[in-house]
Amino acid sequence: MSSLLDIRDYRLDFDTFDGAYKVLDGIDLSLAEGETLGVVGETGCGKSVLAKSIMGLLPSPPARVLSGSIMFEAHDLLNATAADWRAIRGQRIAMIFQDPMTFLNPVLTIGQQVCDVIAAQQGSKPKAARLDRAAIRAHATRILELVRLPDAAELLNRYPHQLSGGMRQRVLIAMALSGSPRLLIADEPTTALDVTIQAQVLALIDDLVQRLKLAVIMISHDLGAVAAVCRRIAVMYAGTVVEDAPTAELLAHPRHPYTRGLLAALPDIDGDQATLVGIAGSIPNLLTPPQGCRFHPRCPLADGRCSNEKPLLRRLSEIHRVACHHA
Repeated sequence: MSSLLDIRDYRLDFDTFDGAYKVLDGIDLSLAEGETLGVVGETGCGKSVLAKSIMGLLPSPPARVLSGSIMFEAHDLLNATAADWRAIRGQRIAMIFQDPMTFLNPVLTIGQQVCDVIAAQQGSKPKAARLDRAAIRAHATRILELVRLPDAAELLNRYPHQLSGGMRQRVLIAMALSGSPRLLIADEPTTALDVTIQAQVLALIDDLVQRLKLAVIMISHDLGAVAAVCRRIAVMYAGTVVEDAPTAELLAHPRHPYTRGLLAALPDIDGDQATLVGIAGSIPNLLTPPQGCRFHPRCPLADGRCSNEKPLLRRLSEIHRVACHHA
């Protein structure tokens, strides 16, 4: 499979009054056409910042790129112009956000908002290929049907508060798919939903991936949710990728101490475990991150080398990469 997205040695700081906040430190990730990648890690590890970097949504300042490249369809997104982004966002790369009530305007109907998104995409197309108002509304109805919303034509006349949380999230998914993107980024799309609706949304995303041959990056702190959709998982810690492997391989044979800690922290409903196992300590302050491996202050295997030398993300096999001196 050819590479659709290729991120190499990507380093990003946030400039603050207290100093440079070292958010991303040497990210190396790639995504093939039609591949599904899950990005997991604790809150504050840089998952959403990475997603917004791919979408070109980080304001500068405070964001400052130190090095690296983000190649999409062989074009470096870090050098994209405003005109380039108008043709990319929504049509080549689209994003689903985690809280539908934040990203849906409560005073506009669903139809107004979905149609506005589709209409905005027409500006980068040749005049002969642009949709008129009736065609835009018809397209809005079709994409709501695509995400299995009932009575789609009538639903266009409703307001967000008249829809359930699961329906609102499906509307956001429909808006993201309206431009037929090649890459879909889902930033914790089930966080605001109850467990039953989470399962339905995850099943929908998985179905859309198969039907539309989408490449997907799903960002979450929930390993179970990612495993349900993604064929590959990258584990992030404090702005770095510490492990990257196919889902089945990573869950069966985790090689990084942090990944093992995350899996050990999952509750086992079939076992006799009395208490949950946590990872000692907390994520470091990225104003002054630890030298060497950023995980070493919390790692049970850490030694002098870990505190002085940053481990490289190296291949243990053709499909499994780990950034650990003891892997």
